[in-house]
Amino acid sequence: MNLYLIRHGKTTQASSGIAQDKNASLDPNYFYLLEETIHKIHKINKIDFGEIISSPLKRAKETTKFIFPKQKIVELEYIYEYIRPKFLDGVDRNRLVTFWEIENKKAKYDPNWKLDGSESFNEILKRVKKLVDYLESKKDSKNIAIIGHGTFFTHLYGYLTYKDNYNTKIFFDELKDKIQIDNGEILKLKI
Repeated sequence: MNLYLIRHGKTTQASSGIAQDKNASLDPNYFYLLEETIHKIHKINKIDFGEIISSPLKRAKETTKFIFPKQKIVELEYIYEYIRPKFLDGVDRNRLVTFWEIENKKAKYDPNWKLDGSESFNEILKRVKKLVDYLESKKDSKNIAIIGHGTFFTHLYGYLTYKDNYNTKIFFDELKDKIQIDNGEILKLKI
């Protein structure tokens, strides 16, 4: 099975340099990126997708409708970006980086660590495993597109690569900065 992971388009909040919340809308100034994605999909052997899956977050649903306006979409409620501490929603991106890389550098390696309504590594991993189980049930599909979020996709890649050995150290020290999918970009995985 080929998985085509497509990160949602750029949002107005991201364009303004602030952390996106769950209701962030696409920035029309960046639709050209999604048009490039459509071109890539049609260029790669006119891919016939057995299933198109979308995150329930607004930016992913808008991206999915833009790229696949006529296809049937399966929305899975557990494919969303990680839930960060509530006080970080809508803050400047520099504040977000400072929080993770300076203030909580050690705490973030605890797989059960969470703060102010956030989600732990183990909770994200549970959602990733749920998606992998879902994909296993679709073994007959040759190509599946998933429209979602960068960090979730990095965790999916980590789990598919390392299986039950996947942990916070691998995520933060090996994958977080290496497995990057830009807005509107596609990462193809063979599973």
